[in-house]
Amino acid sequence: MQRHVARIAVLRYGVAILSVALASLLALWLRPLALVSAQLLLVAILTTGWVGGLGPALVASALATLALDYSFTPPFDSLKFQLATTPRLLIFAMVALLMATMSAARR
Repeated sequence: MQRHVARIAVLRYGVAILSVALASLLALWLRPLALVSAQLLLVAILTTGWVGGLGPALVASALATLALDYSFTPPFDSLKFQLATTPRLLIFAMVALLMATMSAARR
């Protein structure tokens, strides 16, 4: 029984990591075409909350915020924290947390 529960937990958190990774790759591919391609990360959070619940959705929120900082805020491909990008990251993190909790509650 405990193995089954552990397997399900690994699967749920795996969905969180996989959904953010796929959304990041798709957003990077669309970055030259659309300015809002980073919003796909929010879709990954919604999907994770709906499928996996609150814990995986919060992990997806943290990963998506890091992905946004790394790939979609200047300087690109760097985790350097700049004061100019702080409002964008804070707003994204707050919206991500709100979406994670609401999506998990709808589950």
